[in-house]
Amino acid sequence: MKVLSAAQIREADKQTILNEPITSLNLMERAATKCSSWITEKLPESKNYIVICGPGNNGGDGLAIARMLWHYQKSVTVYYCNINQVFSVDFSSNKIRLEKETDIKPTELNENNQTILFEENAVIIDCILGSGLNRKTEGWISDLIKELNQLNTLKISIDIPSGLFADDTNHINGDEVIFKADYTLTFELPKLSLLLPEGIYYAGELIILSIGLDYQYINKAESSFFFIQEDSARQLIKKRPITGHKGTFGHAYLICGSAGFAGAAALCSKAAIKSGCGLVTTETALDNDVCILNYAPEIMVQTGDKRSYPSQINPPAKTSAIGIGPGIGNSKETNSLLKLLLNKWNGPLVLDADALNVIADDPTLLSFIPTGSILTPHPGEFDRLFNLKNPLGIERLRKQIEMSTKYSIYILLKGYRTSISSPKGRVYFNSTGNNGMATAGCGDVLTGIITSLVAQGYYPLEACILGTYIHGLSGDIALNEQSEESLTASELINNLGKAFKKLKA
Repeated sequence: MKVLSAAQIREADKQTILNEPITSLNLMERAATKCSSWITEKLPESKNYIVICGPGNNGGDGLAIARMLWHYQKSVTVYYCNINQVFSVDFSSNKIRLEKETDIKPTELNENNQTILFEENAVIIDCILGSGLNRKTEGWISDLIKELNQLNTLKISIDIPSGLFADDTNHINGDEVIFKADYTLTFELPKLSLLLPEGIYYAGELIILSIGLDYQYINKAESSFFFIQEDSARQLIKKRPITGHKGTFGHAYLICGSAGFAGAAALCSKAAIKSGCGLVTTETALDNDVCILNYAPEIMVQTGDKRSYPSQINPPAKTSAIGIGPGIGNSKETNSLLKLLLNKWNGPLVLDADALNVIADDPTLLSFIPTGSILTPHPGEFDRLFNLKNPLGIERLRKQIEMSTKYSIYILLKGYRTSISSPKGRVYFNSTGNNGMATAGCGDVLTGIITSLVAQGYYPLEACILGTYIHGLSGDIALNEQSEESLTASELINNLGKAFKKLKA
């Protein structure tokens, strides 16, 4: 799924109106129908709603949603903001229809009156500013958003949280002047800001509702950003030949686990074998072999003569992918080990955790990373690696694209919406996963999955996209039986089979 700019989405609206054909008012009706249906299905017990509308088409959406909720026999109170005595044509049409078909009498808000009568347990629906906003929210509208954010009730934004820019995250505005929603119902395609950390904070759970925008236009529209969903991940899965054997499905070589971090090696190794790899050999510290073999007896374990850290690079003859980093430590010896690997191996590598920290301490190593390699940092590792100080999400994204293109590598920046940048400057955002996965070892599992996929013959970009999707989907399946607090990395591995089965179904 493409991520288009606000200007491109407006053009998609125009092309839909022209080519379907459909009036803008009826397209708004279609959008409102999808929103009101979602709201009533998601919140069947909610009886009271407060809909706050701006003077533009986002406000027109709100007026239509209010009318439909009233027809669902909900108690609906409507407020509309008179900012400069100018209202869009579709806003005005929907206001007339609301007053004609229902008993709702919209109340005007203006610079002299921002009083909202709040009913207990009422759901607030934000339709104030929409995706066309391109300047800072100020004045009494800013005060209104501040007041709404202080209310302890469920909040829904339509299209985009009011005050948030669509193509950027204007975090400089501050928390108080961007509406903070629990859910954001957006239309057809996600906006870029809704996939970046600051935007996610305001948007809450993102719901994408198709309203039938012109797909010919969307398919032709240029974009460097994509949102990975089930259908696109499914298409990447390779069919396993019926005559295949363990040699058919690749041999992954993992370098992980120093003293005290045998768990990182065990998790990474088991994730690799559970993701379809035919053979997995793990290079680790001398005393880690028993822990790994007890956890995953399918793994072949190699050790050098050092108890504190992996001390040799000895890939098997038919190694098809190498992953390095989980739990290896950041020391002079680790630096030497990574340099040795960069000298011995010409193919793409999967670099995670301490391997990235070693490179952050010795940035000259960036130039020696083989093209097509995959780096999997979390935000802290990313910032150390590329010397960023307190960046916003959009700044980190720009740096991610810059470094991928400069070094011809794939950077998988982990987070709630993990982003994958390619050497061509494209970025793919993942749609699976949950905050229960913010726990020790989940990154080690991801490294194992991706290294396994590369070993099986997936191209690096395919391995990143499919591996990240499967990783998150395993977490989502695990959450069905766990709480966010109790979810562990081992449960991700235990649910990999269900995730692959669900995706292939």
